[in-house]
Amino acid sequence: MKISRLAVQRRVAGIGAGCLLGGMAIAALGAPQAGATPDCGPEGVRATVSPATGSACAYLAAHPDANQAVGAAYNHPRPPVLISLRNYVTQHPQEYGDLRDILTPIGGTSPSS
Repeated sequence: MKISRLAVQRRVAGIGAGCLLGGMAIAALGAPQAGATPDCGPEGVRATVSPATGSACAYLAAHPDANQAVGAAYNHPRPPVLISLRNYVTQHPQEYGDLRDILTPIGGTSPSS
């Protein structure tokens, strides 16, 4: 079964988003909450995640080294991947900052209860 390039890029972006969001979540635990409640219904989440994912895919396509680092994480166990990605973003803080900024809107979404 062949997987389309777009599907692979979306999965890679999803993995990268998950790893980056995990680190951001740890850093944001002590951050004050915003006054407005985000729309966490399915449509609100989709409206936030879709553009962020598209932007992350475009960014990774334009930055082959970042794309390779995130792509290498695709089929590997989580602990080694986290170490590998942490090492990469430590060595490339500008790319980490760019991706963090692209994915920041996703950090305010969660499934509705």
